[in-house]
Amino acid sequence: PTNDGEGVGEPKPRCSRIHFNDDFHIDVPCYHLDGDRDARALAVADGSWEESDPKAIYTWWKETLDGAARPRARRIVRYLKMWAALHYADDETPPSSILLTVLAAEAFRELEAQALNGDDELLHAILTQIRSRLGGLSVVPNPANKRENLNRLDDAANALLLDRLDAFLHVSSRATASTSKAAAAEIWAEIFRPFFEI
Repeated sequence: PTNDGEGVGEPKPRCSRIHFNDDFHIDVPCYHLDGDRDARALAVADGSWEESDPKAIYTWWKETLDGAARPRARRIVRYLKMWAALHYADDETPPSSILLTVLAAEAFRELEAQALNGDDELLHAILTQIRSRLGGLSVVPNPANKRENLNRLDDAANALLLDRLDAFLHVSSRATASTSKAAAAEIWAEIFRPFFEI
C-alpha cells in the first residue's frame, strides 16, 4: 500500500515532524512510560527527558469541561490549530497545540458559551479572551503541572503571536458582524482557505 508521506524533517526540540503531500505535516513526540509509577517523560533533542504527562492534561480536560461542552470546545481547538497551521511559515515558531488547547479550554470555561449562537460567535469570544490574557502575561501554566509554562515562545515569537491574534480577531469581528451567512463565510475563508471554501 502507498501513502502520501514525503519524509521526516529535521528533529525539533520536543518532536519529529512527518511531512505529507499537499503541505501537511504531523508533529510526533516521543514519551517514556514508567508503568509502575504511571508517570511519563518527554524526550528532548538535547538528550534529556522532560516531565510531561499528556494523560494528566486529558484528565484535566475532562474535568474542566462537562460532556455536553466538550464537542463544541474541541471544534474551537481544531479551528485554532488550523489557523496556526495556515498562518505560520516554516521558518516561524507557531504556538504549540497544547498551548492553544489549554488557552481555549480555560477561555471556554470563563464564558457563558450557551448564550453564544454558533461556533463563529464562540470562536470570536474565545479569541478575545486569549488575546486579552496573553497581552497581560505570556506565562500559561500547565494546569496538570503548575511548574511548567506551556508558552515556550521567546519574546519575538510571542510578539508575533499577538500580532497574528490581532489579525485573526479583526477577521472574526468582521465575520460575526456580517448580516448574511454568505458574506460571513467569505470573510471566514480569509482565515481558513483552502479548508473553508464558500
